[in-house]
Amino acid sequence: MKNPLKYYAITLLLLSTTFSLFGQDTIELTDGTTKQVVITKFNSDAISFYNFGDETKKEYTIPMDLVVLVTRDGQKETAKITSEENRLRKAVYVDLLGPGGLGSLNYDMRFKRGDGSGFGGRIGVGSVVTLLGSSISGIFEVNHALKKNNSYLIVGFGFVVTEKQGLFTSQTKDRGFLSDVAYRYMAPKQGFFFQASLVPVLYSGETYTLPFSVSLGFAF
Repeated sequence: MKNPLKYYAITLLLLSTTFSLFGQDTIELTDGTTKQVVITKFNSDAISFYNFGDETKKEYTIPMDLVVLVTRDGQKETAKITSEENRLRKAVYVDLLGPGGLGSLNYDMRFKRGDGSGFGGRIGVGSVVTLLGSSISGIFEVNHALKKNNSYLIVGFGFVVTEKQGLFTSQTKDRGFLSDVAYRYMAPKQGFFFQASLVPVLYSGETYTLPFSVSLGFAF
């Protein structure tokens, strides 16, 4: 009869290998490297782990913006978290009417990574050209977004600086205070952007803009 101890040893080796793989996680970084680790915790800002096989279990923490992909096998399932979920949401859009005059080109960005809610701001430039003269406006706004599904309620405040050049008059500059209440739709990852706004502007001089606007653009 063959020695049974040999088969017991092989069985134990296979079992130990299987259990050693159980709980192993993988982190892929933006520089192209892959780490075999055991994740201890993670959130939208950072991920903590110790290197797989490290008996001292020395813990490291890195920001999530350095992470491309996380794979967790601790519960016999794979959960993937991409850095896409932790980006700063942005949008580029054309604003028809509103504080820019006939229209303006705008850039909007959130100040915190996530789903597009929270505090953010926009900058824009608009222009009006007629037979009697022209104007160019700079738009600066800080706003806050409340999210439900892919819809947002925007409330903001800011100011507009407008330079006017009349056909028979000298150049003048005017400054105005704006308030903004808007409905916004933004695609969850990237894509279509729509906004309808009520944007009254109080100027110190005679410059006047319509107190509403409709915006179309691209969110990313």
